[in-house]
Amino acid sequence: MDAKTARVWAKENIQSSTIVHPKFPKTILITGGGINEFTNQPHKHFYQKNALLKDIQTVLERSKYMGITSHKGKMSHIFEIELMSEKSWIIANEYDGRGVVLYSISDSENVLKDIKK
Repeated sequence: MDAKTARVWAKENIQSSTIVHPKFPKTILITGGGINEFTNQPHKHFYQKNALLKDIQTVLERSKYMGITSHKGKMSHIFEIELMSEKSWIIANEYDGRGVVLYSISDSENVLKDIKK
């Protein structure tokens, strides 16, 4: 799924909804900004990662919560998934007053740097 198609679909169908992970105690809000970032993020499997948005709740439920890390002052929760038989990581940022928000996805292990369980 190309970025524009995924973005339009997600904004019409899942924007402002929440998703949950069975071992993560907070709900994760899906925002327009998060949809934009997720769909624009470079990735080895670009089209397949965009298609994840169509079933993001199930994808998150099946993910492994890795922990929390800080990057440029942002607290980020990292969830590991498999995409095309390779590891990728869903990123949800935590903001004071807004809670946890779906932010992005990455195929770079750098997101695990300085992670705390």
